[in-house]
Amino acid sequence: MWEEELAGIAPSASRCHARTAGGQLRAAGVTGELDYITRQKGMFKLSGLSKDRWQRLRSEFGVYGSIRGRICVAAINSRNIDALVAALAQVMRDGKPSSPR
Repeated sequence: MWEEELAGIAPSASRCHARTAGGQLRAAGVTGELDYITRQKGMFKLSGLSKDRWQRLRSEFGVYGSIRGRICVAAINSRNIDALVAALAQVMRDGKPSSPR
């Protein structure tokens, strides 16, 4: 049973993830290198955002991730992706994201 649920989550998360990095951030005015986001594998991705930017995402937009910039891709879905992209774009447009280590 859990294997079926996991099989259903992974493709959905991948589609949402690719949609975020693949076009919506650019359409929202984010510039710079974003390929590092799409090259990562797994259910958690490093965003490249600094601790200060994550604190801003939490306080202003209610977007949660780790202070080290990790975000759970499984939490992204069709109901929240537009708000997530808008919040990320706002924070990222204020300066370039730092490269993840």
